[in-house]
Amino acid sequence: MKQISTEYNHAVQLIKTAILQNQLEAAKAVNQQMLALYYGVGKFVSENTRNGIWGTGAIETISEQLRRELPGLRGFSPANIKKMRIFFESWNNYINRSPMANDLQHTDNQEELPYQALLSLNRSPMANDLDWHDFFALSFSHHMEIIFKTKTLEERAFYIHQAATLHWDKYMLRDNLKADLFHHQSQMPNNFAKAMPSPRQALKAISMFKDEYLLQDYSQPMGVATYDVIPEKLKKVLPPEEGLRKILKGESISD
Repeated sequence: MKQISTEYNHAVQLIKTAILQNQLEAAKAVNQQMLALYYGVGKFVSENTRNGIWGTGAIETISEQLRRELPGLRGFSPANIKKMRIFFESWNNYINRSPMANDLQHTDNQEELPYQALLSLNRSPMANDLDWHDFFALSFSHHMEIIFKTKTLEERAFYIHQAATLHWDKYMLRDNLKADLFHHQSQMPNNFAKAMPSPRQALKAISMFKDEYLLQDYSQPMGVATYDVIPEKLKKVLPPEEGLRKILKGESISD
């Protein structure tokens, strides 16, 4: 196979960037909704367990029944449900809003979980140092690592911002928390926050969510699976499918 022309390569890079950006926006949207769900579940569980409404073993029983009724469900083990409660309780004191009439709706005498509560919060003055775009850019696992290993809101805000901006996976975040980076900011290199090229940046950001919500493995080539639906006119100016696959993997095309 001949070397791909500069024109074709440029076309592929533009399409690749568009695919990655689209996938990133989709992953961020899923993440935002999942954080809202976990916050709402945490609120519901907290109100019922801390006030003695539910008895001992309630969380374990609820988790078991959830997984029985929703086979294949991930993320709702007893340990994770307790983490959702911690997530809510850790942020509830810093985030406030005026009460809403639909916080706990009643429809045909059935209560609906207020899982959108986090998305409709008014930010409290104490949260001014926190960029809420950064907050929603991190997965639940990232947030729990930060909650467990920081003591102040200022520390939380620092790690949330750094992890979101630099697209740390949870292992890199864990290492930086262990190194107490917050208290050693003066030792950070000047180019610590140097931006990556856009496609690499998007791919790294997507990888932060890869295992969190059963997302596709975005480390694999994107777009090739839908090659057959590309209009014929566009196929004529693109390399063959195998060539496109190699380019998306960062490989060169040669004879």
